[in-house]
Amino acid sequence: MTKIPYQEVIGSILYASQGTRPDITYAVNTVSQFNKNYGKAHWTAVKRILRYLKRTMYAKLVYTKNSDSRLKGYCDADWASDVDNRQSCTGYVFLQQGGPISWNCKRQHTVALSTTEAEYMALSAANTKLRNTQEATFDNL
Repeated sequence: MTKIPYQEVIGSILYASQGTRPDITYAVNTVSQFNKNYGKAHWTAVKRILRYLKRTMYAKLVYTKNSDSRLKGYCDADWASDVDNRQSCTGYVFLQQGGPISWNCKRQHTVALSTTEAEYMALSAANTKLRNTQEATFDNL
């Protein structure tokens, strides 16, 4: 496993997930947790992500002029998905003109005691991002 360019590949797909491919963010987040201690199963998962990227090479972000210009946001939580420390994962995406303009996927800071609590934490994270984005937009006007 020492000859496998695991960290280099993770860096490349992380760049893609942050810039143009929000659909792979969760998977990249998961495999990047093993940068220092990866094994064959992790490399197999990374190759699966690469195969997915190859199959969906022509998928792209599309912003349409005639679509609804209102900002739409979606968020979700995966309750206690980390089996080691029982932390949940939060993900959100904001869409405008039919395409995503901001997205994120990361572990929650505290351990949720229920699915509802994890969902509320995800909603709070998305709301905080939205509020900060709106304040920055209004400050620049």
